[in-house]
Amino acid sequence: MKLRLVFVIALLALGVAHSGNWVKQVDITGHVPGVVRQIASLIDEMARDITSCVNAGNRRDRCICDRRDQHERLRSMYEEVMTRYPQWADKAVSYREGDTQHVVSFVGIKLQLQYFDRSCR
Repeated sequence: MKLRLVFVIALLALGVAHSGNWVKQVDITGHVPGVVRQIASLIDEMARDITSCVNAGNRRDRCICDRRDQHERLRSMYEEVMTRYPQWADKAVSYREGDTQHVVSFVGIKLQLQYFDRSCR
């Protein structure tokens, strides 16, 4: 759980560092595209998988690079969202489902994919 949170925070922090400012959030609670829910779910899945891999004694970079299929799914979904909602490219979207608040940073996802491309290909 702790590493999952760190992974998500790292994605958000990368977005902040990249822009030099806080990433602006857009509340989309009234209209959440299914692909945004899928991205949030995939990020949670990736964080769990990377956490398990690191906890098993593997190097963090290996654990990230071994997730090629997940990164490619994330890339595909990211590109779909950017095509449909280009105004979100430098933002994070947030939405509430019940008592849970979700935040998806598209700046962070872009930087994560760039990191994967530089480090894992």
